[in-house]
This record gives sequence, C-alpha cells and structure tokens, in this order.
Amino acid sequence: MRQQMYLWQLGWWLWLGGVDGVRDYVADYRELIADRLAAGEEEAAILDSLGKPKQVAQGIIAEDGSKRGGLSGKWLALVLLLVVLGLPLWGGLALGAGGVAFALVLVILAFFFVGWLLPFTFGLLTVTALAIGLYGVPTGLVATGLVNPAYGLYETGVGLLLCSGGLLLAGLTALLTEALARLTGAVFRARWGAGISRWFFKLPFWLVVLALLLVGGGLLLAAYWLNGNALPTPPLHRDWYSWLSA
Repeated sequence: MRQQMYLWQLGWWLWLGGVDGVRDYVADYRELIADRLAAGEEEAAILDSLGKPKQVAQGIIAEDGSKRGGLSGKWLALVLLLVVLGLPLWGGLALGAGGVAFALVLVILAFFFVGWLLPFTFGLLTVTALAIGLYGVPTGLVATGLVNPAYGLYETGVGLLLCSGGLLLAGLTALLTEALARLTGAVFRARWGAGISRWFFKLPFWLVVLALLLVGGGLLLAAYWLNGNALPTPPLHRDWYSWLSA
C-alpha cells in the first residue's frame, strides 16, 4: 500500500513538473522496487533509500529535457486557484446550462409522446372501424332475409364501408408508426420500424379497398331504392333485435 502511494505521489510531482513520459518513469521505479523486494529488502527501507517522491521528481525534472505541452507547476496552481475563486460564476453558468439541457430533453420527450399519440389514436380508430364493420356485415345479411331487406342491405353496406375505412386507417397507422419509429431510432441510435408498412398500399390492397367501397356503396343505393327513396331508420334495427329475442 505504501509503495502504491509512493508511486502515485511520484507521478503527480512529475506531472506537475511538465515531464513527458510520466508513466515510463513510474514504471521504471515500480520495476526497481520490485527487483529489490525480490532480493529480500524491506519495502520501507527501499522507499527511504530512494528519497521522498518530490525530491526524486525534482531530480528527474533537472535531468529530463523533454517537456509535455500544457500548464505545469505554478501556472497550473494559478489556474486551479482561479477556477476555485470563480466557482460561483462557473457554477451558475453550469446550473443554467444544465437547466437548458433538461428543458430540451423534456421538449424532445414531449414531442415523441405527442407524436406517438397519433398512430395510437389511428390504431384505435382502425380497430373500432373494423370491429363494427365485421359485426355489421353478417348481422345485415341476416336482417336482409329475416326482417327487412332495405335495412339489411343498408347495414351490410355500412359494414363494408367501415371495413374499407378500417383498412385505410390501418395503412395510415402503419405509415405513421414506421415514420415515428425511424425518427425515434435516429435520435436514440437504434434500428426500429423498418418495413412496417410493406403489407399496405400495394395493388391487392387497393383492389380490396375499392371492391369494398363499390359493393358497400351499391348496397346503400339499393337500400335507398327499396325503402322508397329514403334510407332506413334505426327503429327497424330495434325491431329486428326484438324479433330475435322473442
């Protein structure tokens, strides 16, 4: 333990003296001490014979002609003193910079939070539209044959239109998710969100959406015509549920 402290002090005084190759000098003295310990000498006797670290460093500084760049000795002490005396000023500036950095981090996090609300909201709308649409199509078909053809066609048409809208919302959700994931990955240096929207907005996707729109719109027109040029009213739907529960 004493040897480590001795070498640390030696390196410190050499560094203050501006000596180049401080590690080499410290390594040489560590090897010297190790050789003498191996020869059977006591550690305390070895260190006492070498002299105090400051004296050894002064001898090396006097013999060594190489100097590293930068401050050393009294100039370094002066700089340290100025830093300590100016601590109130530097501390205030540091706190101010830290506050600005913290506020910037909060703004970035708020941006990402609000940004991720968009695909989350569109995702909820997607699930809602598809759920109502997929429920409305079969119930509308049943109502067409058992209750009222006009309202059955109307409900089936609305269900198909909701399914088409749900598919479009799903594609939009995928695009927003991919864009925000790529942005988030760029900021936090991660690889996220690659290829999320590759399943959407291709020819088969557009064909399915167009078919649902055309068929759904056609059923609405048929319901309008069968109901005497007027769309069916909700009471027919309640009558149908009453009939099913009877």
